[in-house]
Amino acid sequence: PIVAIASGVGLNKKGSEEHKSITSISATRTIAMFLHQRFTSSSSSLPASHRQDQDGHLIREKGLKQKRNGPKIVHIILLVGVAIIGSYYLSHSSGGSSSRQQQPSIRQTKAIQKKPSIRQTKAIQNGLETSKWETFGGRQLKQYFGCEELFETPRPTISRRNWIYFRDLYNEYAARERSLPNNEDTTHKVNDDSVSFPVEGAVTADKGRGLIASRDIKRGELIFTGTNNTIVFDTGHSWRKFLWYLYHAPDTPDLYPEGFACDIRSWSWIQAVPNEEGLKIVVDIDESSLLNQPSEDEEANIQCGKLDDEDSICEFDYYAMVDIEKGDEILCEYADFAESRAWHELGL
Repeated sequence: PIVAIASGVGLNKKGSEEHKSITSISATRTIAMFLHQRFTSSSSSLPASHRQDQDGHLIREKGLKQKRNGPKIVHIILLVGVAIIGSYYLSHSSGGSSSRQQQPSIRQTKAIQKKPSIRQTKAIQNGLETSKWETFGGRQLKQYFGCEELFETPRPTISRRNWIYFRDLYNEYAARERSLPNNEDTTHKVNDDSVSFPVEGAVTADKGRGLIASRDIKRGELIFTGTNNTIVFDTGHSWRKFLWYLYHAPDTPDLYPEGFACDIRSWSWIQAVPNEEGLKIVVDIDESSLLNQPSEDEEANIQCGKLDDEDSICEFDYYAMVDIEKGDEILCEYADFAESRAWHELGL
């Protein structure tokens, strides 16, 4: 028994978890077998069916059993003790936990294997100091947010719940800005209209996320226009602050992967806004932001401004240039509405 225990202890210090358990059980069984053999054998090594008379002569009586109640009680007590010791040893080996308990849970395993997020790895990088974020231009914001790395993989679709959450983030940001002392209202919605349009977001075969027709559309029909989801930023810094606010916002209810700040940055454009002076930064926080340009072998099927009207000004109204079938991708030339070279004028 002592050798068995010693072997078990030695292996439990350096063996595998499975080997430890098997060895401990083996040691306990060895002890139990030793005790069983010790107390089931007669003290005189005579067969159980033989006994001596008062003169020391052997008397063989078939079926006669010896009474050894005392040794049986000791036997039971010792076996119970061995079982308790064995169980305790198994449950407390390797630092006080069983081999099953030492296995990490799925949640713990995921936590261990989880890679640092882009947000975490890009927080301090390439000489861009967080304390100087208010001076970041468009390219520096793109670099700080890790947008290039983020866009190397296909972007996920955006659910209705996500869009609502993103709009709520803007409303919270705008309310916070208005509450600041001596604050100039530098961001607003184009209007308070809530309108539905014959388009919907989708994932295209060659461009990733895009915009498609949700029904058949006739030439000259209004595709979409400015709504309460169309946001205007009067200054480059107000737009920069909104992106910074998005970058540090919590995850969305649907666990939309981080990068909404990168999305807003890529969806924003500069244009003249009706009844306002100067150029503004504009972005739609709805499906219309998924509008793509045509590829080399494609042509635009909508335009900004009315058709067949030379005096029509591109504001926020987009019309179908041809008949568009349900499911067709909506395409527009960005040059129709965006002043792509004006970012430096707004300090970006």
